[in-house]
Amino acid sequence: MSCTAEYNFCVVAGDSLNFRIRYKAAGEYVDIEGYTVRMQLRVRATDELPVIETVGIVNDKDLGEFKFSLTPEETTTLVKLPKTKARYIYDVEVIDTSGVIETLLSGSIEVNIGVTR
Repeated sequence: MSCTAEYNFCVVAGDSLNFRIRYKAAGEYVDIEGYTVRMQLRVRATDELPVIETVGIVNDKDLGEFKFSLTPEETTTLVKLPKTKARYIYDVEVIDTSGVIETLLSGSIEVNIGVTR
């Protein structure tokens, strides 16, 4: 059982991956002005270093909405030939203006090799 919301993604290597998250607390959207939101991908949770680390962009501060993007270049690096797919785990943390950290979302990202290059 997970203690965060869970969502699993699938993306083709060389494609963009864009998604938005809205942050709510006690049923209300949180004004995220001044907050930091970050995401890390790893092969295993125990790996020392992330494969990718990115910071979310505030999309609508009043609706608590932020956006994450992985570029085509980033998704391309996630599958190494001769493999045709790879799987990573990720989580998304929000850090409020007081430095309090909360993990909002976690799951896996499956990356498949594309045919068109």
